[in-house]
Amino acid sequence: MAQAIDREVIREALENLHDDVKLAGCKLAGLLPATSGQAAIEERAEVLRSLLLAALESVRPRRRGTAASSPAASRFGSAESRSYDVLSLRYLERLPVSRMEDELALGRRQIYRDLEEAENRLATVLSSWANGAFEGTQPEQADPLAQELDALASYPARVELQRLVAEAIALVEPLIAGRRTSLKVDRIGSSDLVLADRAILKQVLVQLLACGIQAGGPAVEVLVDVPVDTASARIVLRFSGDLAAVERRLGDAQRIAAARGIVCQLRNEPAGNCEATLWLQRGNPVSVLVIEDNPGAVELYRRYLSATGWQLHHTADPRAAREIAAETRPDVIVLDIMMPRLDGWSVLQSLRQSPTTAEIPVLICSVVEQPELAAALGAEAYLTKPVAQGEFLVALRSCLERRNRLRPGPPQAGE
Repeated sequence: MAQAIDREVIREALENLHDDVKLAGCKLAGLLPATSGQAAIEERAEVLRSLLLAALESVRPRRRGTAASSPAASRFGSAESRSYDVLSLRYLERLPVSRMEDELALGRRQIYRDLEEAENRLATVLSSWANGAFEGTQPEQADPLAQELDALASYPARVELQRLVAEAIALVEPLIAGRRTSLKVDRIGSSDLVLADRAILKQVLVQLLACGIQAGGPAVEVLVDVPVDTASARIVLRFSGDLAAVERRLGDAQRIAAARGIVCQLRNEPAGNCEATLWLQRGNPVSVLVIEDNPGAVELYRRYLSATGWQLHHTADPRAAREIAAETRPDVIVLDIMMPRLDGWSVLQSLRQSPTTAEIPVLICSVVEQPELAAALGAEAYLTKPVAQGEFLVALRSCLERRNRLRPGPPQAGE
C-alpha cells in the first residue's frame, strides 16, 4: 500500500519545482511510481515536475465557454478558482504573500488558509495517483514550458536595441572563456527602438547566443538590421558547429519568442551552418484608453500598468468616448458598463459602428456579468470586477495580439 502524501510533502516539492537536484531528492519523488523508478536526476525531476503541473491543472476551474472568452477570461480571483490562483502565484510565479494580497485582493490570513487548503487538495490528487488511480505512469501531454509561458505576464514597451544586445552579450561572455569561438557584433545606433517585452526579448537573445557558443563553431556573428522607413527590425545570428547538440534549446527559444509575438525563424544552411532571425516591431509604446467613471478603478488600472510601458489615456464621460478613441487611436479600449448619462453597451455599439474605431479591440471590465452580450456587440474579451492584475494584463495582451494580426508586419511563424 502506498504511503500517504501529506501537505508538507507537497510543499517541499513545490518549493523546489525549478531546482532539478532538490526536486529529484525530495520525499514526494520516492512516493510516486512514475518517479521512484527513475535513476537519472534530470529525468526524475522532469517526470515529477510534469506530475506536479498536471496535478495543479486538475484544480484549475473550467473557462467560460462563450465567444467573448479568451485565456484571460478564466475565473481568476473568483471563489471557484482560489485554489489554482494561490498555487500558481505562489509556486509558478514565485510571488511573495504581500504581492499575492494585491493580486487577489485578499488578506494575508485568508491567503494562508487558501494555500493550506489548496496544498491539501494536491496531496489528495497525488495520493490517488500513488495508489494507481492515474492512468499511465506519466502525463504525456504535460508541457512545462507551455504552462510556464501561459502563467507569465507580458510587459510590452519600447526597447533600445543597442543596450539590450550589449546586456545579452555581457551575460554570455563567461561561456566564451576557454573556447575557440569568437563573437562578432555589428554595432547599432542608440536611437534604434523596437516594441517588445524587454525581459522576454533579452531572454530569447541570450538563449540563442548561448546556443551559438555551445555549438562549438569558430564564430558567432550578430547582425542588427534596422531598415529606414520600415515597420520592423531584425536581429540575425549566424553560427556553425554541432547543431544537433543545441537543437532542443533553439526550439525552446523559438517557442518563447512566439508566445510573446516575436517571430523567430531558424534556418539550417549547408556545411553545418545555422541562421536565427528575430523579427521585431518598431513603433511607439502600446496605449490603452480607459472609459470609466470610477476614479478608484482607473487608478487601479494605472497601478497595474505602471511597470509595463503601456500608456494609459482616460475619460470619465462615455459620451465623449468615440471622439477620444478616434483622436488617440489606442491599441486597446477598456470599457465599463455601468456609467452615468450613457451606458457602456451603447458606447460599445457606437465604437463598432464607426469606421475609425471599429477595429480597436475592446476589453469590458464590469460588475455586470454578460459576456455573451459583449461578444454579440463585438467585444474582444470580458472580465468581471474586481479585476486582478494578472488576468488584466493577460487580457490586454490577448487584445493586443488581435490588434497586431490586423496590421501588416514581419513574416509570421512558419512562413
